[in-house]
Amino acid sequence: MHHEMLIGGSTFNRTYWPYYKMIAWNEYFEAEKFCYKHFRSRNWRSQGQHFAFKRKEDYEWFVLRWS
Repeated sequence: MHHEMLIGGSTFNRTYWPYYKMIAWNEYFEAEKFCYKHFRSRNWRSQGQHFAFKRKEDYEWFVLRWS
């Protein structure tokens, strides 16, 4: 059984991207810049306002900043 979430026509496989956060559209560009600055690109992905993370530590930092 696959644990996948359909997001904007794309799918995040929850096995590889277990941590997920949706943010407001008006925060998208700042949030993306934050991710590029603080996280390794292989450890996060975004599809529009939907962000997914491989590492719990990255996810928790993102959620603290963008909650």
